[in-house]
Amino acid sequence: MNIGTSIGIGAVLALIAAIVVMVLITPNSKEGQLHGFAKFLRDYFLMKYLVIESILRFIFILSTCACIFCGFFLLFGKTPSFYGYGGSSTAGAGLLVMVLGPIITRISYEFMMITIMLLKNTMEINAKMKGEVDSNTFNAFKAPDTGKIVSSIANAAQQATAKAAQETPVNNAANSAPVAPVNNMTSPAPAAPAGNAAQENVKICPKCGANVVEGSLFCVNCGTKID
Repeated sequence: MNIGTSIGIGAVLALIAAIVVMVLITPNSKEGQLHGFAKFLRDYFLMKYLVIESILRFIFILSTCACIFCGFFLLFGKTPSFYGYGGSSTAGAGLLVMVLGPIITRISYEFMMITIMLLKNTMEINAKMKGEVDSNTFNAFKAPDTGKIVSSIANAAQQATAKAAQETPVNNAANSAPVAPVNNMTSPAPAAPAGNAAQENVKICPKCGANVVEGSLFCVNCGTKID
């Protein structure tokens, strides 16, 4: 198979794969419905997380280690002479590589990270303003957890429904019926009139006419003996 045929077949397959991804993976209706490798493909093609930070960090570590080790071995090396022997020492160059190499690498990495952090902060601000994610745990360099997003939206909807139900007035005929006032004041019972029974227990003093209780031997008013 020649180069032209290989490129042609690869281009056709790439076109078919792109159509499949656009139709079955990237539409908004597929949000939260995909799992596993399909979810990974969706997040990857929709740029929901960035991988440049990890790549730059690896390049920074690799460059720093290369400067240190290469500079160390240059301390003991020599440049080849024109006649194949002798030559000058490369110790000075090795020392410069070991000292200045990591510093230049670090400064370059920091400049690139400043640009990336500006992009990251912009993504975080946009996500927070839309209310799509938790402002405390959002990370633009990690794929968001759609399960937590869906559960937070469901909880917010339940709270709104409960609040609306509490604010709605309840029409209850039993509660709206007027309640008769309760009179706690009780009228005093009328005094029983003096009856014949009371009069039967009272005698009249024959001298002063005062009432004398039956059974008394003397009148309490005048002291006359009662028969």
